[in-house]
Amino acid sequence: MKAVIYRKYGKADVLEWATTQVAKPKPTEIQVKVKAMGLNPKDTAARSGKVSILSGFRFPKMIGSDFSGVVVKKGAKVTGLEIGDEVFGYLEHLRGGALAEVLNVNANWVAQKPTKLSHEIAAAIPCAYLTALQGLRDKARLQKGQKLLIWGASGGVGIPTIQLAKHFGAEVHTISSSKNKDFCLEQGADIALGYDEGDFWEEHKGAIYDAFYQVFIHKGSIFKQSKKVLKPTGVHVTLDPIHMLYTALSRIEKGPRHEHVMVKAISQDLALLAQLILDGVLKPHIEKIYQPEQVQEAYTRLDSSHVQGKLVISLT
Repeated sequence: MKAVIYRKYGKADVLEWATTQVAKPKPTEIQVKVKAMGLNPKDTAARSGKVSILSGFRFPKMIGSDFSGVVVKKGAKVTGLEIGDEVFGYLEHLRGGALAEVLNVNANWVAQKPTKLSHEIAAAIPCAYLTALQGLRDKARLQKGQKLLIWGASGGVGIPTIQLAKHFGAEVHTISSSKNKDFCLEQGADIALGYDEGDFWEEHKGAIYDAFYQVFIHKGSIFKQSKKVLKPTGVHVTLDPIHMLYTALSRIEKGPRHEHVMVKAISQDLALLAQLILDGVLKPHIEKIYQPEQVQEAYTRLDSSHVQGKLVISLT
């Protein structure tokens, strides 16, 4: 089968389609013929070598963690899924593999794809929407009537975070570039602010927010700054694993606590998100759907850090 690989760390131009071997699925795995694959910053972090301390230096490596497709084989211990079922899911590990004609995946990391959802929409869901759900529900413990600020709200994680927070009954304020303020309001934000419109921290300091979700990581954690706008009982949630030390320190210090999101591929959460989309609560936004020969172009766009919503590669 063919898959996208890279033989060294680098920019998007290191990516190439190559012929690789696919193993027989393990007893707890299914084999999926991939129909669509969603891009994530996680892919860039792995491909660029940013997390090489975890991913190592053995090449070639594969890429991609979000996918939607059809079950073509199943392991002996897999129940609840049959050959021919349409599924979508998320690869928790850093090894990648979703950008391929076929992949083997733990059966617990997928959910049935509703027939009313296209493979492209389904492939845009897993990582970003799980991050939004698990960050708000499990880390921020967001409650009805609370006030939330989302930092980096116009991207792939920001959009479902806005929509889910409104579903939970929160008042939602967003930070993005000023050119994306209207877009954030269209997604459901109550107030949209621009990080390029003055000194945000000075203009908004005070115990204002119950939760601060930093969904965009560019210069590391801004936990120290977020304390200026968080209530003493508030929480700063981030995706950046480098700053997990803040989480430990906030347990013993007074003031806002710090929480780190480590996304888990939970079948029930995937199914819940799909249902919320069918119900119209969540409205995925795909900026562009690329073709297989446009892999480098797609990842170059992702690397720009200015994507509105999600990017998807269609393999159908």
